[in-house]
Amino acid sequence: MLKVLTQDVEIKDNSAIVAFDMNEAYLHISTMRKAWSEGGDFDLIAKVEAHDSHIPQERREKQSEVLLLKFNRTSSSAKKSTMAGTRKFVIGAVEEEVEEKCFCKKEHIDLRSKIVYQTQFDPRFGNRAQQDAACFNACKVILQNAGLSPNSAPNDGTVIQIASENSYGDKTSQASYLSINKAIAMHGLAYIDEQLEQGYPVLVGVDHKSGSPNTDKTTDHFVVIVGRGCTDNEAFYYFYEVGTEQMEGGVNKGKLDGNKLYVSTDGSLRGTPYHNPNRNYIVSQVRKNVLP
Repeated sequence: MLKVLTQDVEIKDNSAIVAFDMNEAYLHISTMRKAWSEGGDFDLIAKVEAHDSHIPQERREKQSEVLLLKFNRTSSSAKKSTMAGTRKFVIGAVEEEVEEKCFCKKEHIDLRSKIVYQTQFDPRFGNRAQQDAACFNACKVILQNAGLSPNSAPNDGTVIQIASENSYGDKTSQASYLSINKAIAMHGLAYIDEQLEQGYPVLVGVDHKSGSPNTDKTTDHFVVIVGRGCTDNEAFYYFYEVGTEQMEGGVNKGKLDGNKLYVSTDGSLRGTPYHNPNRNYIVSQVRKNVLP
């Protein structure tokens, strides 16, 4: 990032006039803002910032600096300048921020640094056989670690039931035996987003095989959603996988980045746990939080 010398900056009519050395410059092309030079026009990203917030507003405009973003020549979005020498640019609408929207168009949230993880394979849940069935209890501990009430995630009329197993599908194929209600799935996503934005995780049930010991006859396992983000073309949610005791680098695999549920076109969340990529999770239900 190049700083343009303050003595080369003039603020006038909500625009900045700056001098910029164009020799060997690689500049990011932007459709967000234009800069007009003496010899033609150029698309540039620019930003005006005050030197010191303590300077009175009436003086601050005259003591601003303009930042033009300069990129390495290996950047696919950077274009080499065809101009030489020092050129003056007029950059309009300098009070506006240039903000590039990510794919999900939502704030990325990661609560993992704030919430203590819990595996179900812990003597606090009893002997080994009891630990094998302790995923829900481990998830409840995580909710309490986040400051939520022990009464959170009740199995009552507040459950958002997204998926259910049908009686006619091929029991070896989730695509066949599992029915997704898209409208309810979108409602579930909205609730998860609402809670994450308030700083709370959300307990969800997942299906990964036909048949279930739970009351909805669909959910096979429980995990806790603890964040959201996106790649260039996929939105996802981080989750704590309580069903593992495997370690990597001194950390339980259940809390690592590989535990992601991706948003599908039908509104459902689908993914695999990091410790067992052969297991396919589809969120079947969302349990609601209770504040303390």
